[in-house]
Amino acid sequence: MKGQIEATLEYLAECYEADSLEELWEKAVCDKPENSNMQTLGDTLHKLNPQITPKEYGGLLCDAYATADKERMAMATRLKFALMCYRFAPEEADWAAEEVLAAKEEEQGIMSLVYALYLAEETGARTDDIRQKLLALQLPDGGFSLYKEKSDVDVTAMVLQALLPYCEEHSETAKVIEEGLDFLASSCNADGTYSSMDVPNCESTAQVILLLAQLGPEY
Repeated sequence: MKGQIEATLEYLAECYEADSLEELWEKAVCDKPENSNMQTLGDTLHKLNPQITPKEYGGLLCDAYATADKERMAMATRLKFALMCYRFAPEEADWAAEEVLAAKEEEQGIMSLVYALYLAEETGARTDDIRQKLLALQLPDGGFSLYKEKSDVDVTAMVLQALLPYCEEHSETAKVIEEGLDFLASSCNADGTYSSMDVPNCESTAQVILLLAQLGPEY
């Protein structure tokens, strides 16, 4: 595990031309918080350096977000950022629920709705309207897509993961999940992998595995 973490950090350091972990933090998060690589850095930073606890990392993220240029950040990135802050340091991220409200006031893409649903659930905000918007985006073949056209495995698996906590209480959500699972089953490659935009890749396969792991052994 440590070798994989170090390899990830080395790759990010090369991308940002950083000579140290501290410089990487400054360039990847503090200088450009709208860049989603901060998630990869955040997931690995406290594992590699035991002196940085998850709570301390959450505080660093909150500080970076407070000075970020929100106008340059896509709403999905803002919501991901807020979700990470809240999960690592909820006592310092009581503002996170405000991002859910901001998301509800804008015309949102599907991934913004996914992250808004996660964040609303964790912060205690209302989830019904976000969930209904997601359900309405299902395509006729049961899948979901970024652009409301051809269904995509990645997007479908991520939407279904976000909807899973609501399937027992809401029959329409359970129906959408079953139809989404049918789409994923029909999209599996002969070798068991999955593709996105007709290209087999580990990320699409991993998203489906994460979904199936949450569903349980019967799937």
